[in-house]
Amino acid sequence: MRSFIVVLAVAASLAAVGSADAPAYGAGGDGFAWAMAIATGAQPAASRSPFLTSPVPEKLTTVPKASCGAGDRPEQGLQGEVPHTDPVFAAEGYRCNLERIGQYAGDGANIQFAWYGNCAYMATLYSTNDPDYDSRKGTVVIDASDPRHPRETARLQTPAMVSPHESLKVNQARGLLGADEGTGTPDPNLGPNVSFYDVRGDCRHPKLLSSFDLRYPLSGHEGDFAPDGRTYYVSTIMSPPDPAIVPIDLDDPSKARPLMEWVNPLNTNYGFHGLSVSPDGNTGYFMAQQGPDNGLAIVDLSDVEARRAKPGIRLVSHVDWTDTQTTQIAVQARIGGRRYIVTTDEMGAQPVFTAAACQAGRPPFGFARIVDIGDVLHPRVVSKLPLQVDDPANCATVLGEHGGGTSLTYSSHYCAVDDPNHTTAVACSWIGSGVRVFDIRDPRKPREIAYYNPPANPPAARGDSIKWYVSPRPQQDVTLSNIRWKRAADGRWTLWFQSMQNGFQVIRFTHGAYPLGDQSRKAHR
Repeated sequence: MRSFIVVLAVAASLAAVGSADAPAYGAGGDGFAWAMAIATGAQPAASRSPFLTSPVPEKLTTVPKASCGAGDRPEQGLQGEVPHTDPVFAAEGYRCNLERIGQYAGDGANIQFAWYGNCAYMATLYSTNDPDYDSRKGTVVIDASDPRHPRETARLQTPAMVSPHESLKVNQARGLLGADEGTGTPDPNLGPNVSFYDVRGDCRHPKLLSSFDLRYPLSGHEGDFAPDGRTYYVSTIMSPPDPAIVPIDLDDPSKARPLMEWVNPLNTNYGFHGLSVSPDGNTGYFMAQQGPDNGLAIVDLSDVEARRAKPGIRLVSHVDWTDTQTTQIAVQARIGGRRYIVTTDEMGAQPVFTAAACQAGRPPFGFARIVDIGDVLHPRVVSKLPLQVDDPANCATVLGEHGGGTSLTYSSHYCAVDDPNHTTAVACSWIGSGVRVFDIRDPRKPREIAYYNPPANPPAARGDSIKWYVSPRPQQDVTLSNIRWKRAADGRWTLWFQSMQNGFQVIRFTHGAYPLGDQSRKAHR
């Protein structure tokens, strides 16, 4: 049996920083002291930060706010803000053109969430000091065939499923659930565990197909499948000379094995964060995080897809930005027949430390943006999607929110489009700002159409032992998970997601906010 150290989860979750005041975990720094310094508000001077040396970005234009309907409870301050002065938020949350219709809170949840059919898979991260750790730990399997009354059916307890961090994913084509162990291992001779389950036979009771450890000193953190389900890409977030990407061969998932290791060739502090793979499996969209090359890397995966002897991965092109840092995901979209990537940053211009970014006139928090990849050799950012809380012009208002100075507070995290082939909208988890939904039919002029920020549920935070760091306020939930678009039996559109205090939730569009344009849109997810 393995045990997991909460501080490792905190350090891995933050992806560390390059400030002279904050040694990176795993690079000779004291991870616990560093995490505690952040939690207590220690801030580096802007002039000493290596992230704030590039030219000051242009003035931000925030996305137009959603227009809410009768019976909604709109935000009481800035777009995305949870003011200390709103005493009702803890009990009611904020909702605009979305309403909650079902929930399985359990003991709360950790970061990631996946799905197959009518089942949901909810990651948790219990403290090893929890008296019920051995029985409660693991990924919770939820039967959501009745979305108003979801129920637990099993818990998956391989090491990867006990701590999947952001790697928990399902391949829909083959019905495979996979993850890599995301918080390190206590045994210095072991690398991260990787586990795969069959969910096609009975999604309520996944069947373990394989579970093995990668070599030491590799780490786990993120990952995803190729669309055909033959390859799972482990994203270690490790910097050179350590490998950033490890493709896993799943031709026979009961005999899963690593194919190769690839070192990040870009100038970043860490390897790659989230990723996605093109429908034919030959192109990867990898998110390079922190540093001068923070941004989207387009890579050639054809050797891996073809299972060539001595396969290689080759960088095709790259587009970077430094106004925000720590890129997270690469979501493929097609709008008007042209291909795009929707991506996010989970931190502002100065990773972790918001005050330094504000002092330099930079965004204190990360936000989504849309990248045109119609010409794969020359990808380019066509729009940004900052909320008002992400605008440095509002630093004086938001710096004190959540009782801490971390740049995770009001940052974007995961996004999902309504249809990757005919995209009209994208839904994103926005950490302290809940779920945000945008109309992106014109990718150069996105606008917000709905949001849902769950009420507080402090007793259910047991299942996520690092919630205290992301938001020290007990009366504030945080949302970091992936999001599922699903058409319900009555024809109305819903979103599935999870948050740390409220666990798995199903919310439904109201007031005709969605669908947009094509009313005959099929449920692809």
